[in-house]
Amino acid sequence: MNEGRDAEGQRRWLGWLAPVMVILVLWAVVLLQGQRSRENAAKAQLAQAADQLITQANLARADWLLHGKPQPLQWRPAAVEGEPLPLYLDEAGRPLLDERQGCGELWLALLRRPLLLLGQTSLTVSAGHSQQGHYCDYVGDGHQLRWWPHSGVSELSTQPTDQ
Repeated sequence: MNEGRDAEGQRRWLGWLAPVMVILVLWAVVLLQGQRSRENAAKAQLAQAADQLITQANLARADWLLHGKPQPLQWRPAAVEGEPLPLYLDEAGRPLLDERQGCGELWLALLRRPLLLLGQTSLTVSAGHSQQGHYCDYVGDGHQLRWWPHSGVSELSTQPTDQ
């Protein structure tokens, strides 16, 4: 009689174990898909920011030429409310990266939005120099946007997780 109860108890236990395992596996798959979606959205947002930086820099250059090459140009993108911000340009009309304005100031002047990815992850901002000239790095959620303001060239890459 004891053996019958033990066998019945094991069947009940196994009957509960299978659905719980299926639910855990489904939960893990959904979690992984959500993470991938977030990574893709972060990369897409940085790619969009790269395009907008280049576009806004070109529009600022046109405005700078139109107004007689003032230094600094009081710049406000056309679709943005608020006061213009100072934007320093070099002799060719490209955004200057110097002691007056760093990468964060360039982002804010040209894009008029906070240094955030997906509205919550702060971007790490740094400046550097390579053979192509001075550049800005905007890094967040495992992705890096490198932008050379003087040439308008940008590069988007995935950062290793240990950095």
